[in-house]
Order: sequence, then C-alpha cells, then structure tokens
Amino acid sequence: MGSAIIWGKTMIDHITVRGTDFVLPGGSGYYASLSAAHFSRAYLVSKTGSDFPRSDLEILRAKGVDLAHLEILSGKCNIWRANCDDPSSHKTIEFQMNTPIEHEKLATPLPPADFAFVAEDDPGTQLKMIGQFQPGTTVMIDTKKRWAIGAPEQLKTAIRNATIAMMNIEEAILLFGSMPAVALLHSIKDLGVRIAILNMAGSGSIMDNGRSRFSIPALNRSPIDTLGGGDSFAGGFIGALAEGKSPESAFIYGQVMSSFVVEDYGPQRLFFLSKEEISDRYLTAQKLVR
Repeated sequence: MGSAIIWGKTMIDHITVRGTDFVLPGGSGYYASLSAAHFSRAYLVSKTGSDFPRSDLEILRAKGVDLAHLEILSGKCNIWRANCDDPSSHKTIEFQMNTPIEHEKLATPLPPADFAFVAEDDPGTQLKMIGQFQPGTTVMIDTKKRWAIGAPEQLKTAIRNATIAMMNIEEAILLFGSMPAVALLHSIKDLGVRIAILNMAGSGSIMDNGRSRFSIPALNRSPIDTLGGGDSFAGGFIGALAEGKSPESAFIYGQVMSSFVVEDYGPQRLFFLSKEEISDRYLTAQKLVR
C-alpha cells in the first residue's frame, strides 16, 4: 500500500439545518485524510485544539489515518458555525480561528511519501508547506474563492509549484475570466501543472492530464449536504494515485468519494463506507466517463 500526506484543517463544524443542530468533526484535513485512507495510508498533517473530541480522532485512526503529525495544542480548536437549509449552500454564521494551521517548521519530519494533498489556504502558507515535501513528491493543490479575488498572482504561483491543481468553476472564472469550462481547464493547465481538474458543482468534473481530457457527471443528484465534497474528492483522488491507480481511475474514485460524503451531514457517511460500496459505484461511474 502506498501513502499520501494530507495537509489541512482539523476542526469542529456546528451546522444548523432547519432548526436542528449538528456538531461534527470537520476541516479539509479531516475530510481528505478520511477519504484517502480508503485507498492508501494517509498521514494527516494538521493542528487542532485540546478540546477536539478524541472519539473523532479514533475514527480516523481506526480507518488507518496516521496521526503522528497532528499537533494538539493547548486551548480550543477552530470552530465553524453555519446554516445549511440549502444542501448546496452554507451560510457562515461565525468562524472562530483558535488554532493556526501554518507550519513554519514541523515538530517531526514528514514521512516519506510520493503523494501529497495541500488543502485550500493562504497561497503563501501553501507554498511553505510544499517546500517541506521531499523533492519529486506529486503534490495536489486546492484553491478558494477568497484567494482568487484577493491574491490572484500569489495563487497562480502556488499552483505553479504543484503537480495537480483542482479548482471549482467559480474560482477559475474569478482567476482567469469568464470563458467556457474547457478553456478554464486549459488556463489551469497552462500554469504548468501536469493534471488540471475543474469541478463544476452539480454538473460533475472535467480533467486534463496532458494527453487527453475526461469528464464525469455528478453521481449524486440529491445531496443531503455538500460540505466536504471537494476535500473528499481530493482525498479519494490522491489516495487512489498512492495506491497505484492511473490518473483516469483516480479521477473516477475522487468523484465516487465525493458522491458518498454528500449523502449525510458532515463526514459521517465515510465512517462506515465499505470497499464493496466504493467498488460498485466505481463500476457505475466508469460507464459515465466521457
């Protein structure tokens, strides 16, 4: 089994859905490592507070996520509160930044891994993290609307230092201008990455690997909660690559994992997901690739 480093946030999400409150583990690192661990060994590189529930960490550990590089700091973890009456849109009520994610210098050296995922964050912070990977590491990077608006050139620089770039269509339009989806995909690819992925929300995803282009529709047309869909896609993609799958297969597995996580609130659907379920949906999805 191969391995992948997952760098991102580990926090608590408070989600209100039509008057019902859900308190769930969250953060890009939590979702992506949980998704990746279904395929390969996942090393979570993150920080969280001492109040983060140990039971939620045990879920990761039971799934095979290595937590040796998760720093637990004294104090509260980051907290996000949001309203989720619309499954595809989350209205932020409050975000408490109690724990910094930036790793100026890791407490312990990173493990040897050929693959890594760097979740969305300040592009400068992403670059510092990429700089700590071993030379030759295949790095997948995610982006965020905030940085496409506020720091577009820095974001482009961060993408240029990655091997694989994933963006959603709204972010890509903000960064490159309004143009057809295929042109946006080419614009991402032109930054020098080997693989470009454009996620189009409810319309699925397209990928350019330098040799050919693939598209796959959304596999779940009636999501319960889309939170974590992108991070679960990324975790599934990089985890499948680490397992030895081709980029084309990893692309399908990413969409499969995203389709599962949106079936419930938070990451709960991934807690009990079986290999048989993943395999069955992969075979279904494979027939839809164009």
